[in-house]
Amino acid sequence: ARYASFMDRGRANMHLGEAQLVLAHDASVALGEERSGRMAGAKSTRERRLAEVFREHDAKATNHLDLAVLLLNSVPLRYRNSAPVRDALRKIYEKRLEYCLKTQQYDSLRRWLGLLKLDAIEPGKKETEASAESIRQAETALRGMAVLSLHTEPASADAKLHPLVERFDRGIISADPPIELGLTPLSRVQVRPGDYLLVVRAGDLRPVYYAMRLRHGEDIHVRIETPQRQPDGMTYIPAGAFLYGDEGLDSSPQRQEELASFFIRTTEVTFGEYHDFWLQLVDPGQRQSCMSHVGFTADTMVPTPAWDADGRYTPNIQAERPVVGITQFAARAYCAWLTQREGVPYRLPTAMEWEKAARGADGRIYPWGNGYKPEYAFTLENHEARQRFGLWAPPSSFPMDRSVYGVMDLAGNVREWTSTTFIRGGSLFQIRGASASTTQRFLPSYHASDAPFYPSDVGFRYVVSLDDWREATRKVY
Repeated sequence: ARYASFMDRGRANMHLGEAQLVLAHDASVALGEERSGRMAGAKSTRERRLAEVFREHDAKATNHLDLAVLLLNSVPLRYRNSAPVRDALRKIYEKRLEYCLKTQQYDSLRRWLGLLKLDAIEPGKKETEASAESIRQAETALRGMAVLSLHTEPASADAKLHPLVERFDRGIISADPPIELGLTPLSRVQVRPGDYLLVVRAGDLRPVYYAMRLRHGEDIHVRIETPQRQPDGMTYIPAGAFLYGDEGLDSSPQRQEELASFFIRTTEVTFGEYHDFWLQLVDPGQRQSCMSHVGFTADTMVPTPAWDADGRYTPNIQAERPVVGITQFAARAYCAWLTQREGVPYRLPTAMEWEKAARGADGRIYPWGNGYKPEYAFTLENHEARQRFGLWAPPSSFPMDRSVYGVMDLAGNVREWTSTTFIRGGSLFQIRGASASTTQRFLPSYHASDAPFYPSDVGFRYVVSLDDWREATRKVY
């Protein structure tokens, strides 16, 4: 009677727990889709509800299955090794392993794998085919090996994989020596999980830098295109996944996103370059709306025009410094002018494009890594730089303020306009980065802010997609 009671209650909890696992997994998938579909803004009611539903089903599944294991292990000793008990335990462990693999819960995976080997396999007998496959998948994940396949265009490119390690005095750097992968295409190369910089060099073309994060047991297929030509003064960001946002942000929770290949201006647009655009304007209204207005002190109530009506610079404005004091409309007008002049559809970066260019694929906090030192970037805390440069420094003055792709000044110096609004359809555009006038609070690459109408510390850089660049240059070459 005791055996039957424990078995019935154990099986009942097992079935309840398995049902909750299915519901928890469905909720996690729906939650991921809801998050990835939102560019910015507060969490939606649906997202909050899905997160609550997932936590509820996950907790119920754990409670039911833990209780089922306890009940099955409580049958009288003479029944402990019977087939019904072992079959029920094995089924529980296999379901838990499958769930842990899907949700990448490796600590729980290790626990349930150990229980499967200990409790569900009868001494002196081999595991079932299903159990053997569950054990193989779990052990592969826990061994820490990822599987990488790589194809390039053009093919037969030399590929090197540089492990990325962080040192507080130098940020995240490429460890030596690199892993020599050989010539592409490459199929199912085993690599330890971690953060890497993949460097692909096809003949005499510029090398392509591909930041990537390899996870436990991941089977990843990467395709990298090396452009035949690249625009001067711009950096190539190849297509691929990256970690976007931060877990502490309701407006942009951390998640994995995919972006197509694009080029981004390596440094910010300067006063001199923007001044050339302004001088080409004929309409008085456009000249007024696109004028740069600058406040040279913290208590400036009315910003000063950066040049007069004849284009003569105001004192303290230097052509080689990044342009500031312009609206988002004016930055877009510059991109439109440059597009017309060069025949390439330049535009402001989206918030996602800006963030990927700044932080690579590994979710690092700053372009250089996760540790902070005031001298790494030009912010209010960098007193030495403020004394040396004033309000803005020439581009590339801070070598640590460099992303894994080679884009400069994405952390400090001046903040930058993007084309993304805080709320879809809203009127406030996201401004990314910090400046010499802001504190380090603005430094994280996921941080977004807005600004007064004529912000004296906000400039911009531009981007063009690989497809648009290729189409535009095809007409020329």
